[in-house]
Amino acid sequence: MFDQSLEMLLVVDDLAVERALRGALERAGHRVVTSSTIAGSFEVLSRQGGSFDVIMIDLHEGNGSGDDAERYARWLGTKAKVIVLPQDKLGVANLFDDVS
Repeated sequence: MFDQSLEMLLVVDDLAVERALRGALERAGHRVVTSSTIAGSFEVLSRQGGSFDVIMIDLHEGNGSGDDAERYARWLGTKAKVIVLPQDKLGVANLFDDVS
């Protein structure tokens, strides 16, 4: 589906979902950096924010807001596309068809 490898920040607070998404994205040839909280994503973005093509956010356990991460990324000047995944796991399962 993609002609090039993308640099991706994956912010996910569910370990099973993080492993599944990371695995699918890496198998598709993308480089993935992960964080389990918005605070952790701020640290990653501070270090290497401009290098990401995509920031993908899937938070459910009160670990911050996807809007917070997007605002911070924009404040740092990143041009990354920000994807906030749906709250239901079925939506995440359907996403796998689009990344391979």
